[in-house]
Amino acid sequence: MRVRDFTRRARVGIRRINDADLEPARYLNLALASWLLVSAFLWSHSEDQFLVTAFVGALVAIVAPFEVGSPRVRTITAAAGAFLVVAAVALPRSSSVTLWHNAIVGLLMMGISFFGPPHGIMRPRPEAPAGAYDGVGM
Repeated sequence: MRVRDFTRRARVGIRRINDADLEPARYLNLALASWLLVSAFLWSHSEDQFLVTAFVGALVAIVAPFEVGSPRVRTITAAAGAFLVVAAVALPRSSSVTLWHNAIVGLLMMGISFFGPPHGIMRPRPEAPAGAYDGVGM
C-alpha cells in the first residue's frame, strides 16, 4: 500500500512540473548574457577575447526574450555557448581568469539550453470582449 501511494504521489508531482509554465531558462540565459557584457569591461581581456565575449553576450541578450517555445532559439543559444567555450580555449588570453570565466559561462549557457526546463508554454490569447476597444482610438 505504501509503494502504491508513493508512486501515485510521484506521478502527480511529475505531472505538475510538466504542466507548469516554467520560464526560468529564458531569464537565466538573459542574466548570463548581461553578465558577459558587464564582465567584458570589468577586467582586461585580449582584443579577441573581448570581441567574442561582447558578441556572445549581445547575441544571447537579443535572442533570450524570444525563447518562449522556440527550439531554434535554444539551438542559437547553445551554439553561442559552445562558441564561447571554444574561443576561451583557442584564442589568446590575458589571464587564466578569462579562460575559466568564459568556459564556465559558455557551459552554463549550453546546459541551460539543452537540459534546462521548458522555456515557457505559449498559451492562446483570449478574445477581447465586445466593446473593449471603444474610445481608445482603435
